[in-house]
Amino acid sequence: MSSMLDSVSPDDKKKLEAFIEACKRVMQEMADLRDGLKDTAKTLGEELGVKPALLIKAGRVAFKSSLDDEKNAHETVEEILVVTGNA
Repeated sequence: MSSMLDSVSPDDKKKLEAFIEACKRVMQEMADLRDGLKDTAKTLGEELGVKPALLIKAGRVAFKSSLDDEKNAHETVEEILVVTGNA
């Protein structure tokens, strides 16, 4: 089976290698930042008596400016639970 990458020039191969290395670095940085954020949420959550996951969710909602969407989704879930007798 052949692919379009079978005839990659040495220059293009270097570009691909550089791209993959950059991806690996960025993804590691993202993982490190995510871990740091989780640690911060855990510490703050313990201080405030709030679950860390809720703090992270609040941050995500603020980032996306999606409070109205979250409220609508919560209302829909609540309606489903009421209708099914699970509220």
